[in-house]
Amino acid sequence: MTPLARYFESGISPKSHSLGLEVEHFILNKETGMPMDYELTAQLLEYLAPVYDKVIKEEGRIIALDSENVLITLEPGCQLELSFRNTSDIGKIRSWYIEAMGPIYHFVDEHGYAIAYSGGLPTVPVDDVVRIPKRRYELMEKWFEHAGTRGKEMMKGTAAVHVSIDYDSEADFVKKYVVANYLPILLIMKEGKTTISCFAIRSGKIRIRQGPGICRILLTRISDSKRMENGWSRCRSSSCMTGSSSFRSEACRVPRRPKNTDGPMR
Repeated sequence: MTPLARYFESGISPKSHSLGLEVEHFILNKETGMPMDYELTAQLLEYLAPVYDKVIKEEGRIIALDSENVLITLEPGCQLELSFRNTSDIGKIRSWYIEAMGPIYHFVDEHGYAIAYSGGLPTVPVDDVVRIPKRRYELMEKWFEHAGTRGKEMMKGTAAVHVSIDYDSEADFVKKYVVANYLPILLIMKEGKTTISCFAIRSGKIRIRQGPGICRILLTRISDSKRMENGWSRCRSSSCMTGSSSFRSEACRVPRRPKNTDGPMR
């Protein structure tokens, strides 16, 4: 058995019908389009903390919240990530998402911000985004100053959906991996576009990295009352970047660029 085959075999799980979901969100100012900074995001986490079992801090700064079903963490550009316990019941994941997002919607709206379901930061250059004060991200940012060309955009300018899928045998792995690779074709046939950008095998799970479209498929919009208002509009032909793959998405909502602001709307 080759090392690669041995690695895949080590990931076999009896929970072959379960999946895990991670959803990343931009929180953008309704007037300027700037992402919410760390200080205000920390206030959001403090606001949410009473209903979570564990508050996680680094050097005295709050960086995550954990509970039985939901983990909230921050990406380098203050993207808010919600991760959900793996389960075979998609309905449970939807319920957990709606429950977790309720108070988040309330807080961000009260402070003049809104959640943007977009795979790429649609409003400002990534160089305008201040990285959160986390040591690991500091080292990553320094590394990308000299390595590659899109590292900073990946860190601070993307917000994806990750789906992790278990498998219980080699045959099950092959079947699911083949289906995962056919998904872009099926979505193109159904929607005329695809939001899937890449596949990976991590920790013995098939991981699918996608743009915001899958979030609409699995979770649906929360309600019409959650639609963005106060100068926000639908971007029906927005070209956003997720990692190194571009996609076009009618689900991308971006704020209108304020007047007297240089630079094109991405």
